[in-house]
Amino acid sequence: TGNASTVRDANFVLPQVSLYFVARTLMAGLLINFAFGYCCGNPDEGGLLVHLAAAGIVSDTWAVTSVRSLCKLLDLRRKKSTEVVRLDGAVSDLDAELLGKAILEHGEVAKTQLLSLQENYHLSTSGVGALCKSLLGKGSRLKALDLSKNPQLGDELGPVLAGHIGAKCNLLSLQLVHCGLTAHGIEALSLAMERCCLQTLHLSYNRLT
Repeated sequence: TGNASTVRDANFVLPQVSLYFVARTLMAGLLINFAFGYCCGNPDEGGLLVHLAAAGIVSDTWAVTSVRSLCKLLDLRRKKSTEVVRLDGAVSDLDAELLGKAILEHGEVAKTQLLSLQENYHLSTSGVGALCKSLLGKGSRLKALDLSKNPQLGDELGPVLAGHIGAKCNLLSLQLVHCGLTAHGIEALSLAMERCCLQTLHLSYNRLT
């Protein structure tokens, strides 16, 4: 009887031990994947975190740390939307065009409506122009664009945005907080606003007077 009880107890405990082992293995994999990507400068194009985010297990914030990781996530998500994309401090002129094309290409499924690009100090107005060519043109679903905290853009940003904001643009909110703008840069943008559906324009912490 004692032996039978021991066998029953062992059979009951075994599944719990297995689940605990699986959980530990999964967490170890997450930490190794993140540490390797961070230490080696790997943008994690198709790493474990991206696959877990595509499956809805972890937040997109954890997985999307570069333009290439976002592209991989959009490729993996065939039926699920990605309405909010935050790439703060992760975009330069080199991959701005790739970002715009990726969001536009996956537009029907991703339905991306908000793009945040705060504190991207390696992004110039040239990169913004390449990005807007895809994101603010016909067929784009983007409703909100946040370029705040990029003081290196300066007054050149006004004409660049003005050249892409028009009747076919669906943008409703534009955040340009602390972008190094003056009244000169805003003048070109204000003329473009007359022919678009923009509802909100944030210009705090710019030298407008």
